[in-house]
Amino acid sequence: MRLLSLDTSTKRVCLCLCDHARVCEYTLEVGTRLSSLLIPIIQQATGAMGWKLKDIDYFACGIGPGSFTGLRIGIAAVKGMAWSLQRPVVGIPTLDILAHNAERFEGIIVPLIDAKRSLVYSALYKNSKGRLARISPYMLCTPDALVDAIARKAVRRQEVIAFGDGLAVCREKIVAGIKRAVLLDKDYWQIAALRIARLAEGMIKEKRITDASRILPLYLYPKECQVKKKGQG
Repeated sequence: MRLLSLDTSTKRVCLCLCDHARVCEYTLEVGTRLSSLLIPIIQQATGAMGWKLKDIDYFACGIGPGSFTGLRIGIAAVKGMAWSLQRPVVGIPTLDILAHNAERFEGIIVPLIDAKRSLVYSALYKNSKGRLARISPYMLCTPDALVDAIARKAVRRQEVIAFGDGLAVCREKIVAGIKRAVLLDKDYWQIAALRIARLAEGMIKEKRITDASRILPLYLYPKECQVKKKGQG
């Protein structure tokens, strides 16, 4: 099985190509240059594996939440490739990908992505029978609302594992409001290219796949993502 997986929800392109034991990971901080660099990056990575696009069996992509522009460009690229080749696609919420950076920890796992405007994207997870299970909706929330959501789910003596660049927004509130909070260092903050691929492989085995037309971004800022016509307020 040859798989191309991609996430562009942050300032970094995270790309992974897998063919059984052969793996090619490519991670690069591109900032505002994503639109001009993404296709050359894909071409370079597939060339390094000796692949042509037609050789790829499955595509996977992170669907957000995250950067509106980054998601739009990355998902459009995956949809275009998958559609032209009539290949199946797997869409994975970016918070799910990030949460698995802390899958070995016990307790409530809280990945945090800075959503700007003093808000964070987050969801709550816990280990259940060796698998990470989401126990809350995907959230766009204030630090206070996040602490309230954690307090409703956490039980006595249960650690709360928080990490991600969203800690810049809500570190103080978590430390003050959650007694057993454990804040992970920056080694746990980034989307891992290989992690996307491994999650996608599991979903493919479970037949949780779709076609390109059904992949949609997970936007939690719906009003901010609407394009207004000229003259509208």
